Amino acid sequence: MVWILIGFVVIWLIGDFAYSRYVALEIQKWESNVTRNENGVQAGCEEFTIGKGPVAILLLHGFNDSPQIWRKIAPQLAEQNFTCRAIRLPGFGESIDKYAQSTTESWLDKLDSEIKSLQQNHSMIIVVAHSLGGAVTISHLLENPNCVDGVVLLAPAIEVSNERSPVFTAETWHRFSSYTLPFSRIAKSPFEYDARDPSERDFVGRNVFSPRRVVDNTYQLIRGNRGRADEIKLPVRVFVSPTDAIIDPDSVKLFYEKLGSKNKKLIVADKAGHAIPIDYGWETVVTEIESFAHELASGSPNSNANQ
Repeated sequence: MVWILIGFVVIWLIGDFAYSRYVALEIQKWESNVTRNENGVQAGCEEFTIGKGPVAILLLHGFNDSPQIWRKIAPQLAEQNFTCRAIRLPGFGESIDKYAQSTTESWLDKLDSEIKSLQQNHSMIIVVAHSLGGAVTISHLLENPNCVDGVVLLAPAIEVSNERSPVFTAETWHRFSSYTLPFSRIAKSPFEYDARDPSERDFVGRNVFSPRRVVDNTYQLIRGNRGRADEIKLPVRVFVSPTDAIIDPDSVKLFYEKLGSKNKKLIVADKAGHAIPIDYGWETVVTEIESFAHELASGSPNSNANQ
């Protein structure tokens, strides 16, 4: 019996090591085809600012993503006289080694510094955040409740979906692998981007390699935000996809119900998967952001009822 157990452990570790080497080779192959700027950021994944106006829309991408996720929405908002600032979280869009070194603290610091910068020249700031960016935004708001005028959350990372996780939850599997897979510190996703629009499933601004530390950081944010929705009082718009395979849609709906905001609205993106900013129906996001911004700027009774 002991020898059987030892044999199983040896085979397990050999398999783990083999997978880690496979991923290393895949990363090397991927990097050989990537063009980077002088700062080491992948071409097309850089931060950008477009449009001019007194109202600033701060755009924050999600897990394994980049500012390129806003390439459809930002130009449309810029045409409506909004200043659109799409930021890049530290580590994202950089080499996998640097990506693996990024921290939640650096993400939160980045958001904080960008908000303070925009406050200097803009009368109003609305944060629009997708997926992990939503978790970062929520975490920041919990410590800085009135730092912006409103928030739009697109498929925010409230809880990770278990749709692709057999038997146990995705978080349980992650914890299990952290202890049992010492060599495999980076995983390669076998899935296409969760978009109903087939032309967006190979979205080039997405990275398919997930360092364990970045996943750890994501769960750290999720755990820190749990059960605190009632502390958020400022105006909020929440988009949820009922077919989201990445973020559990029921958790997003429950988060919305528990929000302490009096001025809140839930929008169901029934044509999209997780990739709401670029998927079918993305135009609705633009329309809702415009309407939200105009409502806040007009000083209507509900616009600042919680501030």
